[in-house]
Amino acid sequence: MKKTILFLLIFQIIPHSNAATLRSEIDRYTILRDRAITDRQLKVESPYQEFFNLDIVASSGIRTIISDVKSGTETTNSAQKQLNMFQLLSKYVNSERYVDVDFTTGFPLFDIKFKKHHFMPSFFFNYNVGLMFTVSNQENALNPTGQLYLKLDKKIGIQTLYPQKKSLYQFAIYQMTRSDLLSSITSSSLATSGKLFNLDDLNKEQKTIAFDIDYMKKNARDFFQLAAKEVKLLSQTDHKSKYEHKPLLSARYGRFLKWEKIMATPFIGIHYRQKYSLHQGIFIGTKFESLQHPLELTAKLSNEFITLIPQVKFKYLRFNYTLKNPYRNPQKDVWVSSMHSLNLAIPFP
Repeated sequence: MKKTILFLLIFQIIPHSNAATLRSEIDRYTILRDRAITDRQLKVESPYQEFFNLDIVASSGIRTIISDVKSGTETTNSAQKQLNMFQLLSKYVNSERYVDVDFTTGFPLFDIKFKKHHFMPSFFFNYNVGLMFTVSNQENALNPTGQLYLKLDKKIGIQTLYPQKKSLYQFAIYQMTRSDLLSSITSSSLATSGKLFNLDDLNKEQKTIAFDIDYMKKNARDFFQLAAKEVKLLSQTDHKSKYEHKPLLSARYGRFLKWEKIMATPFIGIHYRQKYSLHQGIFIGTKFESLQHPLELTAKLSNEFITLIPQVKFKYLRFNYTLKNPYRNPQKDVWVSSMHSLNLAIPFP
């Protein structure tokens, strides 16, 4: 035991000048975050037209890691703590974990009608916490370290629907408060803190006024959708987050195919933000909807994941489960875990 602890401490202090460059944890978080947003768009056309919406996405194994950090640092022996954390990082070396918790609440305001124009505004508040954690031994094969990115977004504002004959416009304007941090995780830092992350560390805020705009044209045969999200209008603080403020752009086309008691809607789409390649945002899939029962099943394929979303959809309640299973592993020497999501929503009537 003493030899193992000594070995660990030696490799903690030895410099390694020929270290490999680690991938960007923020860039990796961005593509996974945007895929989560895209999956939510497949579940509902108007994301802020709900009294309540809670969506939790988590990689397999993240709860075990958090629990192992807590249990491994309960001892009062500092050397033993560090050894436990070294063993934990070694156990999960060259793998990643992702978490996204999204909560929205809102209520409808008075409709506005002017001649042939009809606006349906609503108030909303959105709270989103995201985490990206990767353990790697690329810098030091004998002493794995982690990279952790943590982000908190809060949005408060007004959204309105503007329906036309065969199209629907959606526009939202809001204040967005963003806090984030990027940190290196070592066995020493885990042994000292006893936590993988702490939301209290997010103490610097970037405030901006931003807007979302969405256009959908739909008829009995097909639909086409264009959207831009988190487009900055102006800054309210000097502080800039590490995530920066680049808009998310997306487009999707689908065709309605009715077959007996089932409506099948094959679709193709793309999303893009200035932190990943354009081809990474391409996706295809099909939504199957029962015409007799409130049941849906969406299957989606991206360049990394096969996604399945079974959904129960009533007038005043929506519940779904999402499974995202990677079909290519490892990716750039990092093992990607499957992801699971639970979503419960109460839409406006």
